[in-house]
Amino acid sequence: MKEKGKAASHVLTSPVRLRLIRNDKVRNLKIFPFSNFQIFKFSNYIVPAPDILLTMNKYLLNCFFALILIACHKHIDQVNKPSTNVPAFIEYKIAKGSQYCDKSIYTPVSLDSLCFIVKFDSTAIYTTTDPQNQYDINKLYGFSDNNEDHHQFSARIGWRWSDNKLRLFGYVYNYGEVVSEEICSVNIGAEINCAIIVKGNNYQFNVNDEKLKLPRSSTTVQAIGYKLFPYFGGDETAPHDITIDIKDN
Repeated sequence: MKEKGKAASHVLTSPVRLRLIRNDKVRNLKIFPFSNFQIFKFSNYIVPAPDILLTMNKYLLNCFFALILIACHKHIDQVNKPSTNVPAFIEYKIAKGSQYCDKSIYTPVSLDSLCFIVKFDSTAIYTTTDPQNQYDINKLYGFSDNNEDHHQFSARIGWRWSDNKLRLFGYVYNYGEVVSEEICSVNIGAEINCAIIVKGNNYQFNVNDEKLKLPRSSTTVQAIGYKLFPYFGGDETAPHDITIDIKDN
């Protein structure tokens, strides 16, 4: 081992003893052959030779960067992956000759507001048998209140097709008495943002940027009752199949 600078590149075939001086103490150091690499045995510890340390450092560095790339890729996937909790539109169908939709399920509620998006299609255009019934208000979505039947206390957004327009209404029951008022007209095929907000002695109805307030006689702080789903009428049944898409927002 005359060329100390190249000793690390040789493969040993038999153990070699060295003397290591550190802190004024002499320690025995023994080099063992190990495949194509060299390792030092010092006391009870096995220490890689310098060229092995360099190889290991490169290997560990590559592993480190590989882990960073994997972590970044996973983070990007998590950021770009769409949430599975986003509500989807639900299609409600009122069959010809019916008034109730196919998904009128008893659903208890206790809420301060009901926000949703609605989308009508061309089936919202209809003509009633009796021309006077064309001005009846169909019911879209809402809730009963005061922990009572909805014909006593409730708030809903209503709708109808009249005078060549699709119109939305605020529609409430207080002690069995109906109060209704038009909010605005909307376009077929558009996604329409709607909300019914409980505000003490009033309900606030929002349809896109339009707002309407109607009186509320319920004594509960929140609206307590059950959800109300699409309903046709009025006095008549649906003249043809009607489909309405609603998404809770």
